[in-house]
Parts: sequence; structure tokens; C-alpha cells
Amino acid sequence: MKKVQPTSSLPWLPLLTMACSSHLPDRPPSDAGARVTSPAVVTQHNDNNRTGANLRETALSPKTVTQQSFGLLYSRQVRGFIYAQPLFVPDLDIAGRRRDVAFVVTQHNEVYAFDASDPAASEPLWHIQVGPPVVSQHLDAYQGSPYRDIIPELGITSTPVIDLDSGTLYLYAQTEVNSEFFNHLHALDIRSGVERSGSPKLVVVSGKGTAAAGSNGVITTDQVFLLQRPGLALDRDTLWIAGGGHGDFGPYHGWILAWDKATLEVRGTYLSTPDGNWGGIWQSGNGIAIDEQGAGYFMTGNGAFDDATDPPNVSNSFGKVKLDANGLTLVDWFTPFNQFGLNAIDGDLGSSGPLLLPGTQVVVGGGKEGKVYVLDRGSLGHIHEGDDSQIRQSFQATFGTVDQHIHAGPVYWDGPTGPRIYILSETDKIRGYRFVGNRFETEAFSSSAVSMPPGTPGGAMSLSANGGEAGSGILWALTQADDNQLGAITGRAALYAFDAEDLTHVLYSSLDDPGGMVGDYVKFSVPTVTAGRVFVGTASGRLLVYGLKP
Repeated sequence: MKKVQPTSSLPWLPLLTMACSSHLPDRPPSDAGARVTSPAVVTQHNDNNRTGANLRETALSPKTVTQQSFGLLYSRQVRGFIYAQPLFVPDLDIAGRRRDVAFVVTQHNEVYAFDASDPAASEPLWHIQVGPPVVSQHLDAYQGSPYRDIIPELGITSTPVIDLDSGTLYLYAQTEVNSEFFNHLHALDIRSGVERSGSPKLVVVSGKGTAAAGSNGVITTDQVFLLQRPGLALDRDTLWIAGGGHGDFGPYHGWILAWDKATLEVRGTYLSTPDGNWGGIWQSGNGIAIDEQGAGYFMTGNGAFDDATDPPNVSNSFGKVKLDANGLTLVDWFTPFNQFGLNAIDGDLGSSGPLLLPGTQVVVGGGKEGKVYVLDRGSLGHIHEGDDSQIRQSFQATFGTVDQHIHAGPVYWDGPTGPRIYILSETDKIRGYRFVGNRFETEAFSSSAVSMPPGTPGGAMSLSANGGEAGSGILWALTQADDNQLGAITGRAALYAFDAEDLTHVLYSSLDDPGGMVGDYVKFSVPTVTAGRVFVGTASGRLLVYGLKP
């Protein structure tokens, strides 16, 4: 088996067109953005703040969703595990007919566009494969032990992003051909799956640094050591892609690439540990958050920390980067005072992702310690010896009986009694915390009667509501149903709907619905809620669609 730094040649390119069932002109639909009036979901956790909330949902509410009225409506067959969050574009013109469309990607490197308007339309509107996936076992030779983080194959792991203005879906795919490993960015026409001009592009992670794997002050990460897990982000004309490595093996670094969305040329590169190692940006699939000024916020995992270097090595940290004429630059960061201890126990701070509280200058996030950090975006705080007193707030938000790891991205809702976030962790209840003034109340205003079972990752959440209207909010949780000590595939999954104002009120549980079992659970899988439907990815070769029963 060869470990190589491949060229940009694409030996599987015929697969891209042979598998496509609809060949339309390679041009964006002129009205793709203008006609969209109902809630589209085009990025991980709904928006660049990463709130996880759809605030224009009127069909699903605590009054309409009950154990009797709600359930599985239909399913769509796919090939491969669905790790990425399903995306949704309403009223899209495909071949002269308008319909709601659900977009699904899998670890088998398959991309599907399904008619989400007609339950009887089981065949995809179009479908392609963007290359042969990596066989997970083929990474064993590089790790020195069985690779089990993502099995049995790696293809499209992260949530793509859709640009409605140009009608383009951007995705990141890993491929393996003749024991050579490739990582590519693809830009596809959302009406047909046809590659845009200049697509695909080989992803090369290279930047300045003195780490051991570098040469003459330049680090270039081998293709086999790249893993891209966080959801892709799009802000104006810039496409953001972040990642790290597979598990904790191989010379890798946390990395962010900023691309021109039209030309697919790299405009900037950032490495989290240019003079050290690791510091992966994985965030359990949660995307980088982008603020109104175009700055990106991220969280890193275990690795080197050194604030004496320029730029610093910032493992187990929050970071803020900006793109300018000089590329991507780290402009601020925060590291907990106990980062060394976290590193020693595999206590990644970056096991979840950042959330920007709308209308504030606050960014929040938590990690495996179960602690939530509340930071000022204008001054993240760097590091303070002995405690974290320099930041706005930190508090213990989870209380698991075994582990209290936070993997799920926090969910935000400015509800009838004010702003609040919801936190889900392993072996603990889901808890809601109100934001009052510039701080969170440290006692949960509500917690679910249901606790997550042991093992990674617990689950993930989304929220639907009609604005901040009382009696409209539902917190949706897609969770593992059983103990998952292996941390990969658990078996059964569970879909819950909780009253967002009273988490003790379970509106719906698939475990109590004989026809509502959601199949095998995929870790970090986020349910998509929009247009009166809930889209659920599984490891059972199916996209499941829930809603109000006819």
C-alpha cells in the first residue's frame, strides 16, 4: 500500500457523468434565489451562527405533534451511511417542474437529489457518485491499530453547503484509487449534479511552519492524513472548509482553507499548530461559525499549545480568523487555563462547535469536560494562569453519570421568555439555560425526563418554532438508543420531539411508535426540520422523512 501525495488527475472521472441521470446545461438557474420563500436549509445547523433553528415552522408545533398524529411518512433508499445533515431547497425548478428537493450525501461518495414534495416519488431526481470511497481498514497501516472512528468506508463525511444565488452545491469527498488517497472539493449544479467549471479541485493543505513534518519552513499534509468533518460554510463570495486528521495518528494539524466560491482558488490557509502537531478542527461535524464581518470562529482538539510562538499553537482552544489580502490570519483566541490537563486525558475542548448568539457579541461552546465557555467576540481572552476569570463566564452544563462529553452543537432559541441555549451530552439529560443580561443562568430552566445512554456521542439537536411565539417551539433530538461504547455505529437510533419550553414534556418518541423506528444511528447525525417535515439520515441505507400523518 502506497502513501503518496497525488496529482490532481482523476482516474474515476467517468463515474461523474455516467451515474448522472439528468444532463442539463452547466449554468445556474436564474431564479434559484428569487423564488425561495419557505425555509431552505442550505448549511449545517441552518445558518452561519450555527443556531440549529428553523424559526419559520408553522405546521409542526407542540399542539400538532403527538404520539398519535406524528410519525414516519416515507423513506428514500441510498447507498452508504449518511453522516452529513440533509439539506433542503424548496420550490426548485428541475427539468421545468418546481418541487421541494432534499439533498443527501453518503460515505459511499453518493450524492442524491430527492423530490421531497411527492411521497410516491421514490427515485432520485438525479444521482451521482464522485469517486470510489476510502476503505476504512486501509488506514490501519498508518495508525498501527484498527481504525474505527468511521467505518466501513470514508467518502463524504461533512455536511455540504448550497449557494442559492448560483444554484451550486459544494462538497468535500475522500477517494481511494489503486491505494492512492485523494481529497477533492466538488461544485455541483443543484438541478443536475453536473460539475461546475473548474470542479473538482484537489485539496492541498500547505502552510508556513516549523513542525517536524515540514521542510524548509513549509508544512504540507499528506493526503492520507486529511479528514474533513466540520460542515462547509459559505459567506458572500468565500467558501470555508476546515479539518484535521484521522483519530490521533499521523503528522497532521488543524486547518482552515478559504476558497473563492466562483473560481475555486484558495485565497487563504490557516494551520492551528504550525510549530507543533494535531489541534484538529473536527467539532463533531459542526460547522465553523461566521460573524457579520466575515470572521470565522472554530474550536480545536488535543495537541500542542504554545502562546510564545507567532502565531501561537492553539490546541484545545477557541480561535478567530479573518481573511484579507494576506490570506487567513488568526486574530484572537482563548485557551482554558487547564488545557494541559485536558490534553492529558483526551479531553478535547473542540469536541463540539461554536455558536454565535444572534444580536450579541457572544460566542459559546463546550467540550468533553461538559463545561460551557461564554466569550466576548471582541476579546476572546487568550489564556490566564490559574483560572479563566478573564472571560465572560464558564459553567458546568452537563452532569453525566459516566461521561459528560458535549459533542452536539448547542441549539439557540429566543423564545417567549427570552434567549436560551440547549445542551445535550452523553449519559445526561438535555438541559436548557437562559441567557439573561450578558450571562447564562447556571441552573437549567428545564431538563428532559429522558437521559442519553452511555457512549459517544449521545445525539444531536435541531429546533423548530414560529419565531419566538409561545407554544410553537419544538426541540428535536436524534440520539443513540443504546449503550455505544465502541463510538462508531450503535445499532438503534431514536428520534424525540420535546416541548422547547418544558423539556419534561415528550411530544413524540420513535421508541414508542411501532412504525417509527429510525434504523441504525450515525454519530453526529443532525435532523433537518423544515416545511412540516423532519429528515433523518441513517446507517441503514435510507433517508427517513417524518411528519404529520395524513
